[in-house]
Amino acid sequence: MDRHLRTLQRAVLPIKTGRHRIDRAVFAVVIASLLFHFFMGGNVIRVVLGFEPNIRFNPANILMLFLAIYVLARGPVPFHRLSRQSPGLVIYFCIIPLFMVYTALFNGFSGAAFYFDSFWAPSFIAIAMECVNERQQRALGKFLLAIILLNAALGLAESITHINLFPFVNEDVLDADQIAKQLEIIDDFRANAFYPHPLTASFVTAIGLMMAFAMRLRFSVMAPTLVMVFLGLLAFGGRTALVVAAVATCLLAGWIVLSGLVRRTLKLSAISYLVLAAIVLPLLIGYVMTQTTIADRIINTFYMDDSAEVRVIQWRVLEYMSLKNWLFGLPSQDVLALKYQVGITGVEDIENFWLLIFLNLGAIGFLTFLFVFGAFLAHIAKYGGGLYGWVLMLAGLIIDSGSNSLGTKSNDLVIEVAMLMAMAGYRRYRPIVRMSAPQWNAMAGRSRGTGALAAMPIAAARALTARPVLRLR
Repeated sequence: MDRHLRTLQRAVLPIKTGRHRIDRAVFAVVIASLLFHFFMGGNVIRVVLGFEPNIRFNPANILMLFLAIYVLARGPVPFHRLSRQSPGLVIYFCIIPLFMVYTALFNGFSGAAFYFDSFWAPSFIAIAMECVNERQQRALGKFLLAIILLNAALGLAESITHINLFPFVNEDVLDADQIAKQLEIIDDFRANAFYPHPLTASFVTAIGLMMAFAMRLRFSVMAPTLVMVFLGLLAFGGRTALVVAAVATCLLAGWIVLSGLVRRTLKLSAISYLVLAAIVLPLLIGYVMTQTTIADRIINTFYMDDSAEVRVIQWRVLEYMSLKNWLFGLPSQDVLALKYQVGITGVEDIENFWLLIFLNLGAIGFLTFLFVFGAFLAHIAKYGGGLYGWVLMLAGLIIDSGSNSLGTKSNDLVIEVAMLMAMAGYRRYRPIVRMSAPQWNAMAGRSRGTGALAAMPIAAARALTARPVLRLR
């Protein structure tokens, strides 16, 4: 009996090995890097430390680069095996630096730095998370969700008081005309919490909701999460993010009902919760938009404003490009001249990162970028698992396509990849079955005479019958 019990315990309890020490070290570095991304943006440094940060590359991404190189060289997954299992990730990691070199050779160094933070850095965290177990992935998901809700609550408070704790507009580097432009839109207040820009805040909050769906939270947790996310989106003022989050929520809710009906696992309580959310949430959003000042920015700009107009006229820059520009791209100074030529001036800018990358790389480089970037997005969506991973990836892509964040310098894709890596820990996860003491005693009584389970303590029986087995990747 003791021999069988030891065999069962070894099947459940993890064995402390060198790999587990690497897991913990990698996980700690990933958490530290994400903390820096969330809480040490340029606006926070400007307010807390009192100076304007002028850093070419994000220090957190530099740290993650060294970690990714270490994982590739000495990690538990050999490089040749990772190349076979995740070719899209390896190709992306190796090719993106070449775009930096290409841009520097043809168009100068000024337009090459953003590739490091916006596009290359996400592959670092994807590689690092290859040697992290499922329990740590789930812990990362809870950590990210807690930070998202904290920022949403802070953004809601900022929107109510019309006070930015960490303003994203840097008046020290604006000229008089730009400051006047900012003062003209002072009524369109936008919260940003700890994020460097309201668009980043809207992006992270919207895709965080999709991660919450994948985490299979209890209704008592999911309901306030849903409410706080949508209130945060109203406070941050991202119109595209708000619409995408609403559509994705409807899609995922429909998927939950349909899959439950097909598998015959749908419970009456789940239907009740969905119906309740479908009634209460629109009423709450309508009340907030019409009776409070939280959604003033969305209400006041619900028309063809300057921001929407720029998204139309920005495509006219293609009419003024020469054949050489079409093939090999333009230097930053030529892009600036083209913007003035089509009427994009002052604080306005091209608001589509695809167009910015095309102008930077030209047709030859852009087609190569599309292939490499598409392979990477397909990898992380598949890694995230099922419909949830693909919905999160597509939602993030749609939201980012409405701004120039990735085409300048942004950590949007870094946070998105972290969420998808965290979602992977929930693919085979089943919540712990909670039973009362009489139920456990009854189970133990019925199992008498069936072997080791009958003689083991109740605590050991719970470990073997209730908890899921964690399989390391």
